[in-house]
This record gives sequence, C-alpha cells and structure tokens, in this order.
Amino acid sequence: MPFSLPKAGLIITADDYGISDSVNQGTLEAVRKGIVTSVHVMANLVTETAMEELKDTIIESGNRCGIGLHLNTTWGKAIIQKPASFKHSFDLSPMGDAEDYFVYRMLNTYEHNQTDFIEMKNELVAQYVRLGDLLNGDFPIDAISSHHNIHFWDADFLKIIKHIASDQKIPVRSPIRLTTDDQRPKPEDYPKKTKPLARIALKNLEGVSGGTLKLLLTAICAEKLHEHHNVLTEVYKLPAPKNNTGHWFGQPEWYAMEWFMHELNRLHMLSPGYVSEIYMHLSNSPDEGDHRWDYTMQNRFDEFSVISKASFIQKFNSEKERLSIRHGSYRDLLQG
Repeated sequence: MPFSLPKAGLIITADDYGISDSVNQGTLEAVRKGIVTSVHVMANLVTETAMEELKDTIIESGNRCGIGLHLNTTWGKAIIQKPASFKHSFDLSPMGDAEDYFVYRMLNTYEHNQTDFIEMKNELVAQYVRLGDLLNGDFPIDAISSHHNIHFWDADFLKIIKHIASDQKIPVRSPIRLTTDDQRPKPEDYPKKTKPLARIALKNLEGVSGGTLKLLLTAICAEKLHEHHNVLTEVYKLPAPKNNTGHWFGQPEWYAMEWFMHELNRLHMLSPGYVSEIYMHLSNSPDEGDHRWDYTMQNRFDEFSVISKASFIQKFNSEKERLSIRHGSYRDLLQG
C-alpha cells in the first residue's frame, strides 16, 4: 500500500456563544451552513435554552461540529458569586453592582496576587463543571480557549488549563499566532489588502499602562508564545493546533480566506498533518451588544455576512476539496 501524507487540517471556530442572542443565532446559522466546526461557549453566560438549541442544531446539521469551553474571566457575572478582589480596569456601573461581576481583565493579567489566582482557578473550574452539566453526556468538550485569549500570555492560566484538561486530554487553542515570529515554518507574505494580525493586536494596546504593555510586547516579540505552546504540548501533553488566526487578519473577505487556505496547504507540505485554526466572532445583527466590547457587533456582522453568502460557501468547499484540506473539530483533527 503506498504511503500518503495526512491531510492539512482546518478548524473554524465561533467564539463567545452565550454572550447575546444575535451572537448565538449567527453562530447557529454558521453551523447549519457547515462553515463552523467548533463553537466555544461562555459557560458563565449561556442559558440552558441556548445550549439545547446549539446541541440540536449540531445534530441536525450532521454532527460535524464540536462544543468547546471558552473560559471567561473578563465579561459578565461569575458563576461563583463573591466580591471580586481583582483590580477594576473600567467602569462597571452601567452593568450593576461591581462586586457582582468578575473583573479579572486581560490587561491586569500580570497584576494578580496568589489569593486572586486561587479564586480565579475556582471560578474556571466552576465554568468547566457547568458546561459539562449542560452537555449532559451528549457531547465531549471539544476544546478549551479563553475570552480575550488570556491563556496566550499568562503561565499561571496555563496551569489552570492543565488542571481542567488533563484527565480527558481536552485540546487547547494554540498560543502561537500565524503572524508572529513564533510561527514555524514562516508564513508567506499576506495579500496586499490584508493587515497583519500582530498590528491589530498592538493597536488594541493603546493607552495601556507602561508595565503591562512591556510585558505583552515581550510575550509577542521574545517567543513566549512558542514557549507556552511547548508547555501545553510537550510538558502537559495536551493536543493543540500549530497556530491560530483571529478576525481574518482584520479583513473578512473571500481573498483572505483563499490566501489562508493556500498558505495552510503550503505549510502542510513542510510539516505534514499541519492543523491550524481560524476563530471568528459572529452575529446575525449589527445592532445588539455593548459599546465597550473591543470587537463590535458591526465587526461580528461583517464576518457573518461574508460566510453566509452562497458564493463564499461554494468557493470554500471547492478549494477545500481541491487542496485536500480536512475541515473539522478539534477532537476530529487532533485526536481522530
């Protein structure tokens, strides 16, 4: 029997399920259309009704999509309701009593003390338990990621993920971004219109305090992301894709997806069985949401509008077949 290389793998994830109804409905529609293969749920926000709708939609759509845990330390109420000891980095007054909200913000990641760490661990374990209860044995947890990708930067957060994921060997979103120097092998140049993701990430750091900004820049530039990937895969023995790419490089259009698929195929030739993830933020409406969200409902609606087009779906499926790209969930691609 002739030897054949494993196919390149592509995971397309919809984050933030549970944050609002329009996000939920946009995500469900993307699952129905066969584009999204992993939905990551904010367990502290999602309702039982929304979870039942998600499970039913996945089953009715051919059961090709996984359900992941989107660990959330930056938005909404905590499952464990107690006064937050974390530093407040924005005004919570429009949301109600600040002590009722979990406000361990991304840009304070490096400023927590040991007491905070223990409270954070307890909260994240509670989110994991709640998602398991909501799944009720109908689905395994497909993957673990984090809102605002806290686990990319914080070694303590990785320890919590190890505690949660190790027994079931739950896959974890890769800390390596396709656009960083940590990428091995290196990606080719982007399409002319496409903005490098790293530039977008740095844009979001404007106005951040000097110490935290320096730490984040160090994580990006000093290959901390590659180090964290090695901890996840080599030390903790947890499955993870080679890299991730969010927000379509800031340009959700067909040409950006086409470039990514061709690049994935090229990298697969250099590293057989290469698996990469694109994570999306979808909404079927541009109107709902909170003005303080760093990725607006209009951005989410723009992504949803592109992947909902029949022409996009036809091109995507055609290129996927032509390039022999395997398109599936975390567990499907990383654990067979």
